[in-house]
Amino acid sequence: MSFVKENELADFIESKRSIIRKLVIKDVLVNYAKILKDTILTTYKRFYNPTWTFEAITIITHVFWQVIHYSYNIKLAMFLSDRALILFNEYIDLAKLTYSNNNDFNINRTDIKIFIYKRTIGPIKIKKIRTNSNKSILEHLSRIQFVSNIFRKIIVNVFVTLCQYYESNLDFPSSMKEKYVVQYIDYSIKMYIHILYKLSLHYNYNIILQDWNILLSILDNLNDIEHEFLYYFNLFLNIIKIELELIYYTTKKYKQLKLEYDSKIVDILHYIRTKIKLEDIFKLDKYKDLFKELCVLLSDEQLVKIQNFKFYKIQKKNIVEYHN
Repeated sequence: MSFVKENELADFIESKRSIIRKLVIKDVLVNYAKILKDTILTTYKRFYNPTWTFEAITIITHVFWQVIHYSYNIKLAMFLSDRALILFNEYIDLAKLTYSNNNDFNINRTDIKIFIYKRTIGPIKIKKIRTNSNKSILEHLSRIQFVSNIFRKIIVNVFVTLCQYYESNLDFPSSMKEKYVVQYIDYSIKMYIHILYKLSLHYNYNIILQDWNILLSILDNLNDIEHEFLYYFNLFLNIIKIELELIYYTTKKYKQLKLEYDSKIVDILHYIRTKIKLEDIFKLDKYKDLFKELCVLLSDEQLVKIQNFKFYKIQKKNIVEYHN
């Protein structure tokens, strides 16, 4: 389908449209995670330039969600997202050939978007159709898209942090850099996808994520020792996971009490973060036990119960204190 005509592409997309009642909402998030991972790893290994990775993520994300909202067909969304990724990589490769010096390489980002959108989602014109029979599914789909944005921010920050750390360590083999990028993206997908799906059942308001600059400033002060980096990195990722679990706990409580919880979540997060500051967990002796616990690798929520973590229990008490 590389050189398919626009009318043929329109007919193809139209033939693949499904009905919203057949859409498995959780599978939308799972497949978005897959295409996000493929986009990051493919562009990273091909160009070793995060700038093009970020551009690809923006384009592929737009293609994926446009197709989902138009067709309610996950397979079609994945197919056209894959097609967009292939077109993106080919476009960059061809454009680079026109430059004798890769350091001078630059292209018009609007041009590449127009090129890819025309050959993937050009024929799509989304109509907002809301009926009583599918309203709840559409609302959940909207919340899934909301949490997917949080998911994308986390995964992109994981990627950026790893790249910055390993690129600054010139003695670290390139093959090992790739290995850790793949490992931690996989690890982060497993960590966050379940809790974000649970959040999508209730929540579509603002979430203030932890400031990654805090982590980066701490990593800058570390010696270039691999295991130290991993300890601190794991700890930080686990704190984000626990905070998402605490948001889920709070939203459920508010819902049971039939109370509004939108702006209050941000206030609660600010409150519990003042009770135990992130920097203190890294530095203070009194939090040594928390530090060790939070450095545990969480490969799957089925294997490790977040609710049993001391940090979760302490912050849960702080939430209760906040309301008292």
